[in-house]
Amino acid sequence: MISVIIPSYNEEKIEENISEVAAVLEKNGILYEIIIIDDGSDRNIKYDNILKKEKNIRIIYLSRNFGKESALCAGLDNAAGDCAVCMDADLQHPPELIPQMYSLYKKCGYDIVEGAKSDLGKRNAGYAFLSGIFYRLIKILTGKDINRNSDFRLIGKKPLSSIREMKECNLFFREITDWVGFSRVRIYFDTQERTGGTSKWTPKKLFSLAVSAITLYTSFPLYIPLITSIIFLFTALFSGIFNIISEHHSYTPLLFFLSSVLLLCTGITAIYTEKIYREVLRRPRYIIKEIKGNAEK
Repeated sequence: MISVIIPSYNEEKIEENISEVAAVLEKNGILYEIIIIDDGSDRNIKYDNILKKEKNIRIIYLSRNFGKESALCAGLDNAAGDCAVCMDADLQHPPELIPQMYSLYKKCGYDIVEGAKSDLGKRNAGYAFLSGIFYRLIKILTGKDINRNSDFRLIGKKPLSSIREMKECNLFFREITDWVGFSRVRIYFDTQERTGGTSKWTPKKLFSLAVSAITLYTSFPLYIPLITSIIFLFTALFSGIFNIISEHHSYTPLLFFLSSVLLLCTGITAIYTEKIYREVLRRPRYIIKEIKGNAEK
Protein backbone atom coordinates (compact mmCIF):
# COMPACT_ATOMS: atom_id res chain seq x y z
CA MET A 1 0.00 0.00 0.00
CA ILE A 2 1.07 3.57 -0.67
CA SER A 3 0.44 6.41 1.79
CA VAL A 4 -0.12 9.84 0.24
CA ILE A 5 0.72 12.53 2.80
CA ILE A 6 -0.80 15.97 2.25
CA PRO A 7 -0.22 18.81 4.77
CA SER A 8 -3.03 21.35 4.76
CA TYR A 9 -3.31 24.81 6.24
CA ASN A 10 -6.42 26.83 5.37
CA GLU A 11 -6.76 25.18 1.96
CA GLU A 12 -10.17 26.17 0.58
CA LYS A 13 -10.40 23.64 -2.26
CA ILE A 14 -8.97 20.67 -0.41
CA GLU A 15 -12.09 18.56 -1.13
CA GLU A 16 -11.78 18.83 -4.92
CA ASN A 17 -8.03 18.28 -4.81
CA ILE A 18 -8.28 15.11 -2.71
CA SER A 19 -10.88 13.73 -5.10
CA GLU A 20 -8.48 14.25 -8.00
CA VAL A 21 -5.63 12.47 -6.18
CA ALA A 22 -7.88 9.54 -5.25
CA ALA A 23 -9.18 9.26 -8.83
CA VAL A 24 -5.62 8.96 -10.21
CA LEU A 25 -4.72 6.22 -7.72
CA GLU A 26 -7.90 4.22 -8.29
CA LYS A 27 -7.59 4.51 -12.06
CA ASN A 28 -4.13 2.92 -11.86
CA GLY A 29 -5.23 0.18 -9.47
CA ILE A 30 -2.94 1.26 -6.62
CA LEU A 31 -3.89 0.29 -3.08
CA TYR A 32 -3.62 3.52 -1.10
CA GLU A 33 -4.47 5.64 1.88
CA ILE A 34 -4.54 9.43 1.90
CA ILE A 35 -3.43 11.18 5.08
CA ILE A 36 -4.37 14.85 5.41
CA ILE A 37 -2.54 16.69 8.18
CA ASP A 38 -4.50 19.74 9.27
CA ASP A 39 -1.74 22.01 10.55
CA GLY A 40 -3.88 24.08 12.92
CA SER A 41 -6.11 25.68 10.28
CA ASP A 42 -8.04 28.67 11.65
CA ARG A 43 -10.80 28.45 9.04
CA ASN A 44 -13.79 26.16 8.80
CA ILE A 45 -12.31 23.61 6.41
CA LYS A 46 -14.88 20.92 5.49
CA TYR A 47 -13.06 17.64 5.96
CA ASP A 48 -16.28 15.84 6.87
CA ASN A 49 -17.40 15.96 3.24
CA ILE A 50 -14.15 14.31 2.21
CA LEU A 51 -14.66 11.49 4.70
CA LYS A 52 -18.19 10.90 3.41
CA LYS A 53 -17.25 11.05 -0.26
CA GLU A 54 -13.87 9.31 -0.36
CA LYS A 55 -12.60 6.05 1.07
CA ASN A 56 -9.21 5.30 2.62
CA ILE A 57 -8.90 8.77 4.11
CA ARG A 58 -7.44 9.79 7.47
CA ILE A 59 -7.41 13.32 8.86
CA ILE A 60 -4.78 14.14 11.49
CA TYR A 61 -5.60 17.33 13.36
CA LEU A 62 -2.62 19.02 15.02
CA SER A 63 -3.24 21.06 18.17
CA ARG A 64 -1.87 24.23 16.54
CA ASN A 65 0.13 25.40 13.55
CA PHE A 66 3.51 23.65 13.86
CA GLY A 67 4.69 24.36 10.30
CA LYS A 68 4.86 22.29 7.15
CA GLU A 69 8.04 20.42 8.11
CA SER A 70 6.49 19.14 11.34
CA ALA A 71 3.21 18.34 9.59
CA LEU A 72 5.07 16.18 7.07
CA CYS A 73 6.76 14.31 9.93
CA ALA A 74 3.36 13.71 11.53
CA GLY A 75 2.20 12.13 8.28
CA LEU A 76 5.32 9.99 7.90
CA ASP A 77 5.12 8.79 11.51
CA ASN A 78 1.51 7.69 11.05
CA ALA A 79 1.74 6.28 7.53
CA ALA A 80 0.63 2.64 7.26
CA GLY A 81 1.89 2.08 3.70
CA ASP A 82 5.07 0.38 2.54
CA CYS A 83 6.04 3.68 0.97
CA ALA A 84 4.89 7.28 1.28
CA VAL A 85 4.41 10.10 -1.21
CA CYS A 86 4.53 13.67 0.12
CA MET A 87 2.81 16.38 -1.91
CA ASP A 88 1.21 19.82 -1.58
CA ALA A 89 -2.50 20.26 -1.01
CA ASP A 90 -2.89 22.86 -3.77
CA LEU A 91 -2.04 20.37 -6.58
CA GLN A 92 1.03 22.28 -7.72
CA HIS A 93 2.53 18.80 -7.53
CA PRO A 94 0.78 16.79 -10.28
CA PRO A 95 -0.85 13.61 -8.91
CA GLU A 96 -0.57 12.07 -12.38
CA LEU A 97 3.10 11.40 -11.61
CA ILE A 98 2.40 9.24 -8.55
CA PRO A 99 1.91 6.01 -10.58
CA GLN A 100 5.26 6.61 -12.33
CA MET A 101 6.94 7.19 -8.97
CA TYR A 102 5.38 4.03 -7.59
CA SER A 103 6.55 2.03 -10.62
CA LEU A 104 10.13 3.28 -10.19
CA TYR A 105 10.01 2.21 -6.55
CA LYS A 106 8.26 -1.13 -7.02
CA LYS A 107 9.68 -2.35 -10.33
CA CYS A 108 13.04 -0.58 -10.60
CA GLY A 109 13.99 -0.79 -6.93
CA TYR A 110 14.69 2.87 -6.20
CA ASP A 111 14.27 3.75 -2.51
CA ILE A 112 13.54 7.44 -3.07
CA VAL A 113 11.95 9.05 -6.13
CA GLU A 114 12.45 12.82 -6.13
CA GLY A 115 10.16 15.21 -7.94
CA ALA A 116 12.15 18.13 -9.38
CA LYS A 117 10.75 21.25 -11.01
CA SER A 118 11.41 21.53 -14.74
CA ASP A 119 10.35 25.18 -14.41
CA LEU A 120 10.10 27.47 -11.42
CA GLY A 121 6.55 28.64 -12.15
CA LYS A 122 5.26 32.19 -11.85
CA ARG A 123 6.84 34.08 -8.96
CA ASN A 124 6.90 37.75 -8.08
CA ALA A 125 10.19 39.57 -8.56
CA GLY A 126 10.91 40.00 -4.84
CA TYR A 127 10.34 36.34 -4.01
CA ALA A 128 12.41 35.21 -7.01
CA PHE A 129 15.30 37.48 -5.96
CA LEU A 130 15.34 36.34 -2.31
CA SER A 131 14.95 32.66 -3.18
CA GLY A 132 17.79 33.01 -5.68
CA ILE A 133 20.06 34.34 -2.92
CA PHE A 134 19.02 31.48 -0.62
CA TYR A 135 19.73 28.75 -3.17
CA ARG A 136 23.09 30.31 -4.08
CA LEU A 137 24.08 30.36 -0.41
CA ILE A 138 23.17 26.69 -0.06
CA LYS A 139 25.23 25.84 -3.14
CA ILE A 140 28.25 27.89 -1.98
CA LEU A 141 28.20 26.49 1.56
CA THR A 142 27.35 22.85 0.81
CA GLY A 143 28.03 22.33 -2.90
CA LYS A 144 24.43 21.12 -3.36
CA ASP A 145 22.12 22.66 -5.95
CA ILE A 146 18.58 22.34 -4.57
CA ASN A 147 17.06 25.12 -6.68
CA ARG A 148 14.68 22.75 -8.47
CA ASN A 149 14.10 20.36 -5.57
CA SER A 150 10.65 20.05 -4.03
CA ASP A 151 8.86 18.22 -1.22
CA PHE A 152 7.11 16.11 -3.86
CA ARG A 153 8.83 12.75 -3.47
CA LEU A 154 8.24 9.08 -2.82
CA ILE A 155 10.01 7.58 0.18
CA GLY A 156 10.43 3.80 0.30
CA LYS A 157 10.21 1.49 3.28
CA LYS A 158 13.90 1.55 4.30
CA PRO A 159 14.47 5.34 4.20
CA LEU A 160 11.03 5.85 5.77
CA SER A 161 12.09 3.70 8.72
CA SER A 162 15.37 5.65 9.03
CA ILE A 163 13.60 9.02 8.97
CA ARG A 164 11.25 7.90 11.73
CA GLU A 165 14.27 7.19 13.94
CA MET A 166 15.49 10.78 13.63
CA LYS A 167 14.29 12.62 16.73
CA GLU A 168 15.69 16.13 16.34
CA CYS A 169 13.22 19.00 16.70
CA ASN A 170 14.86 21.27 14.13
CA LEU A 171 14.46 19.78 10.70
CA PHE A 172 14.25 20.57 7.01
CA PHE A 173 12.37 17.85 5.14
CA ARG A 174 14.48 17.93 1.97
CA GLU A 175 17.67 17.82 4.03
CA ILE A 176 16.72 14.75 6.06
CA THR A 177 15.58 12.84 2.97
CA ASP A 178 18.91 13.70 1.33
CA TRP A 179 20.92 12.80 4.43
CA VAL A 180 19.60 9.23 4.80
CA GLY A 181 21.07 8.28 1.42
CA PHE A 182 19.76 5.11 -0.31
CA SER A 183 19.27 4.67 -4.04
CA ARG A 184 17.32 7.44 -5.68
CA VAL A 185 16.16 8.76 -9.02
CA ARG A 186 14.81 12.13 -10.10
CA ILE A 187 11.83 12.86 -12.32
CA TYR A 188 10.86 16.31 -13.56
CA PHE A 189 7.47 17.98 -13.57
CA ASP A 190 5.96 21.28 -14.63
CA THR A 191 4.80 23.36 -11.69
CA GLN A 192 1.02 23.66 -11.84
CA GLU A 193 -1.03 26.74 -11.04
CA ARG A 194 -2.68 26.78 -7.64
CA THR A 195 -6.21 25.38 -7.77
CA GLY A 196 -7.43 28.01 -5.34
CA GLY A 197 -6.43 30.45 -2.62
CA THR A 198 -3.06 32.04 -2.11
CA SER A 199 0.26 30.87 -0.76
CA LYS A 200 0.40 30.53 3.04
CA TRP A 201 4.12 31.32 3.12
CA THR A 202 4.59 34.74 4.72
CA PRO A 203 7.96 36.55 4.49
CA LYS A 204 8.57 35.70 8.16
CA LYS A 205 7.92 31.97 7.59
CA LEU A 206 10.10 31.94 4.46
CA PHE A 207 12.96 33.65 6.30
CA SER A 208 12.69 31.18 9.21
CA LEU A 209 12.68 28.24 6.79
CA ALA A 210 15.72 29.62 4.95
CA VAL A 211 17.68 30.04 8.20
CA SER A 212 16.75 26.51 9.31
CA ALA A 213 17.70 25.06 5.94
CA ILE A 214 21.14 26.71 5.90
CA THR A 215 22.00 25.85 9.50
CA LEU A 216 20.80 22.26 9.14
CA TYR A 217 22.54 21.64 5.82
CA THR A 218 25.93 22.87 7.02
CA SER A 219 27.88 24.08 10.05
CA PHE A 220 30.17 26.20 7.86
CA PRO A 221 28.81 29.57 9.16
CA LEU A 222 30.30 28.70 12.57
CA TYR A 223 33.75 28.95 10.98
CA ILE A 224 33.16 32.51 9.77
CA PRO A 225 34.46 34.08 13.03
CA LEU A 226 37.71 32.09 12.68
CA ILE A 227 38.10 33.08 9.03
CA THR A 228 37.37 36.75 9.71
CA SER A 229 39.78 36.83 12.67
CA ILE A 230 42.58 35.65 10.38
CA ILE A 231 41.62 38.26 7.77
CA PHE A 232 41.60 41.04 10.38
CA LEU A 233 44.95 39.90 11.75
CA PHE A 234 46.56 40.57 8.37
CA THR A 235 44.46 43.73 7.89
CA ALA A 236 45.67 45.11 11.19
CA LEU A 237 49.25 44.24 10.29
CA PHE A 238 49.13 46.02 6.92
CA SER A 239 47.18 48.93 8.44
CA GLY A 240 49.88 49.40 11.06
CA ILE A 241 52.59 49.42 8.40
CA PHE A 242 50.59 51.89 6.28
CA ASN A 243 50.09 54.24 9.24
CA ILE A 244 53.81 54.23 9.99
CA ILE A 245 54.75 55.33 6.48
CA SER A 246 51.75 57.63 5.92
CA GLU A 247 50.97 60.96 7.58
CA HIS A 248 47.23 60.84 6.78
CA HIS A 249 45.24 57.96 8.15
CA SER A 250 41.82 57.23 9.69
CA TYR A 251 40.56 54.24 11.63
CA THR A 252 36.86 55.13 11.33
CA PRO A 253 35.91 53.00 8.25
CA LEU A 254 37.89 50.06 9.59
CA LEU A 255 36.18 50.29 12.99
CA PHE A 256 32.72 50.40 11.40
CA PHE A 257 33.51 47.39 9.25
CA LEU A 258 35.02 45.47 12.16
CA SER A 259 31.95 46.18 14.35
CA SER A 260 29.60 44.94 11.61
CA VAL A 261 31.52 41.71 11.17
CA LEU A 262 31.64 41.10 14.94
CA LEU A 263 27.88 41.57 15.18
CA LEU A 264 27.38 39.20 12.25
CA CYS A 265 29.52 36.54 13.92
CA THR A 266 27.62 36.99 17.19
CA GLY A 267 24.33 36.58 15.32
CA ILE A 268 25.48 33.37 13.62
CA THR A 269 26.58 31.92 16.95
CA ALA A 270 23.24 32.91 18.49
CA ILE A 271 21.30 31.08 15.75
CA TYR A 272 23.18 27.83 16.32
CA THR A 273 22.86 28.26 20.09
CA GLU A 274 19.10 28.65 19.70
CA LYS A 275 18.99 25.41 17.68
CA ILE A 276 20.92 23.61 20.43
CA TYR A 277 18.58 25.07 23.06
CA ARG A 278 15.52 23.72 21.24
CA GLU A 279 17.08 20.28 20.95
CA VAL A 280 17.94 20.22 24.67
CA LEU A 281 14.30 20.94 25.54
CA ARG A 282 13.32 17.71 23.72
CA ARG A 283 9.81 18.93 22.98
CA PRO A 284 7.80 16.94 20.40
CA ARG A 285 7.77 18.12 16.81
CA TYR A 286 3.99 18.19 16.84
CA ILE A 287 0.98 17.38 19.03
CA ILE A 288 -1.97 15.47 17.61
CA LYS A 289 -5.34 16.72 18.79
CA GLU A 290 -7.53 14.21 16.97
CA ILE A 291 -7.52 11.62 14.21
CA LYS A 292 -10.57 10.94 12.06
CA GLY A 293 -10.92 8.65 9.10
CA ASN A 294 -12.29 5.62 7.38
CA ALA A 295 -8.95 4.08 6.35
CA GLU A 296 -8.00 0.83 8.04
CA LYS A 297 -4.43 0.90 9.34
